[in-house]
Amino acid sequence: MEKKQYSKPLLAAERFTPQEFMAACEVFIPAGKISNVFWADMVHDNGYSYSLGKDGYIDSANMEQFHDGSAPTALMTTSYGVDARGRWFEHMTLYRKLVTSHNAGSDRYTNTRIMSPMSGYEDVAIYIGPAGVGAYIYKEGGGAAPSNPDWMKPTKALS
Repeated sequence: MEKKQYSKPLLAAERFTPQEFMAACEVFIPAGKISNVFWADMVHDNGYSYSLGKDGYIDSANMEQFHDGSAPTALMTTSYGVDARGRWFEHMTLYRKLVTSHNAGSDRYTNTRIMSPMSGYEDVAIYIGPAGVGAYIYKEGGGAAPSNPDWMKPTKALS
């Protein structure tokens, strides 16, 4: 009679690295989860000639107001010459509007009767999705866009 040999099956285990994928969920915040409406100084208005970047002045709702997670409508087209789709804006502060009206283009974000910085969002980076929807806030980079190349387009990385 022949003897049979039995052995344990080969066991292989994968090691889970928590920070590899989980960190993206913690540092990227969809804009719609922060507030229904917030403002950010993203456009320099030079007499209806717009360029991307801060100028300290509160511009019209379609230029600097985020609503339900969507970027300002004027930034999602080339109509005003400031297409922001698929771009990062660094060292931004998010604001809540305190009054119902203001003089667009003449009132400043530093006017505390009109605007109030949102606590915890004083130096963040903002990503505008490729279609203008899907704006993300990045809090962990000290105001800079992420250095991890996989996170440079959060709409792709988090989908």
